[in-house]
Amino acid sequence: MTQGIGADELTGLTSLVQFREELSEELAKSARRGSQDALTVVYFNVQNFKGYNQHYGFAAGNELLALVAEAIQKAFPGRMASRFSADQFAVAATRSTAVDGILAVRTAFRSHHKDSSIWLKAGYYITRPGDHDPGVVCDRAKMACDDIKGRRDVFMREYDSKLQEKIQLHRYVLDHFDEAIENHWIKIYYQPIVRVATGEVCDEEALARWVDPIEGIIAPNDFIPVLEEARLIHQLDLYMVRRACENFAKLREHGFELIPVSVNLSRADFELCDIVAEVSAILDEFGVSHDMVSIELTESALAGNQEFLKSEVDRLRSNGFEVWIDDFGAGYSSLSTLKEYKFDLVKFDMAFLEGFDEVMESRIMLAHLISMTKEMGLKTLVEGVETPEQLSFLRGIGCGRAQGFLLGRPASLAESERSMTNRSYLNMEPTAERPFYESVGRINLVRPDPVEPIDDHYVPSDIAAAIVRRRDGRYEYLNTSDLYVDFLRKVGVGGVSDSERVINEPGSRRSDGFVRTFDACAKSGEWERYTIDTEEGARTIRMRPVSAIPETDTFAALVIAE
Repeated sequence: MTQGIGADELTGLTSLVQFREELSEELAKSARRGSQDALTVVYFNVQNFKGYNQHYGFAAGNELLALVAEAIQKAFPGRMASRFSADQFAVAATRSTAVDGILAVRTAFRSHHKDSSIWLKAGYYITRPGDHDPGVVCDRAKMACDDIKGRRDVFMREYDSKLQEKIQLHRYVLDHFDEAIENHWIKIYYQPIVRVATGEVCDEEALARWVDPIEGIIAPNDFIPVLEEARLIHQLDLYMVRRACENFAKLREHGFELIPVSVNLSRADFELCDIVAEVSAILDEFGVSHDMVSIELTESALAGNQEFLKSEVDRLRSNGFEVWIDDFGAGYSSLSTLKEYKFDLVKFDMAFLEGFDEVMESRIMLAHLISMTKEMGLKTLVEGVETPEQLSFLRGIGCGRAQGFLLGRPASLAESERSMTNRSYLNMEPTAERPFYESVGRINLVRPDPVEPIDDHYVPSDIAAAIVRRRDGRYEYLNTSDLYVDFLRKVGVGGVSDSERVINEPGSRRSDGFVRTFDACAKSGEWERYTIDTEEGARTIRMRPVSAIPETDTFAALVIAE
């Protein structure tokens, strides 16, 4: 359509003022149209346009904007269109043409620009009887566009009743956040983290749950992103740290042994306050040792301003906190992150266990990532464990910790206390034994020599290896590689449980060599060996100490079948 006075100089599109005036007239006429011809406002946004300008220059940026404007005019012939801001456009379309027009603009955009650093998003709003404010209908189309901001899997969104409810809930969150903090509507729920080798709870993750007197339970995905965008997330995270410390005090009073807790921090926390000093001050106020709280950071939180964030991670660690990288492998992941930052633990995303029974590639990737991570001196945790088979697999590859619904769902402090009192809760790892199992967890069963330092010629190699613990005079396997399980079958032992039964059988000829060698390496602190006869000939079994608790005569050894 012909553009009037005051049209945008770069694109020739209608000026914003004229667009709103004509849109107001269109709204007045739309009540007389049928549903298929309802006025529909479409809002386009070229995302990361600022980065595109910085990389290619302003001339290229102007060329891109002109291309989008031309594509809009071709896709919506005769319809009124305007450039709202540098990289945002709107068009007054009809219900019957909106979606096809969006697809046509997107196709033109992608055919001219293969650069994956920019992408085009669109939101649209189908006007309803009673809509008369052009500002409101444009805002609704923009809200639909903004709702998919940052998502690479979706490029188009309608403003519908679900989105309207979501936006209303977000407003409720912002309006009542201070009240929720003051009245403790936001509660800590604890999800256990289990030591894979023993099945005992060694940590718990503190998760925020908003239990509202009006809205009921508000899901984390419905309030945490809202607080991040509103730059209020640091208030929530500091509140969670304080509540965790208050709960430590309650548990101590009731005579329960304390389990370390991990809390989640947002990238914005580091920008909005001195989060390291704030968290440290809260723990010091309650007399909580800093090694009782671990800090979880998602990899996406580490994007941008790396030098500052690396220094903050280092500050956390120098203040006695463990720092965990959360959701590793969930879209943003880059192996270079593990090189650039100094973490204590890598928490692998549950995506690695999706399709566990069907997708062999996931198991292969996870096994090698666990091995690599341990070689870097980092602890390992896999979340999303839901079946015994998954847990058994993690034990076989030497994963240190696991978390998931199989092991325990998030529960309130009161629920956890009741479970611990009536002994329906998982066994808790004694604090005194924590260093023992941390040492065991550092052993990598898929190295040629799991306890020797890495040299410049290190190449991974599967071996028949296991870690065995002696406690209270009983011998138990903590970890076994697949090749070690195969070895047990070849020597006539059905599997791990059968081998444990044989080893612990008093006076058994088959157990004598194992027990004697195990006890010898416990005393010598060196490699000890013995030989057994198999159908394939003689096999040497060698053992070496990996960890011990002298006070309780608890001892762990690496066992290798050669």
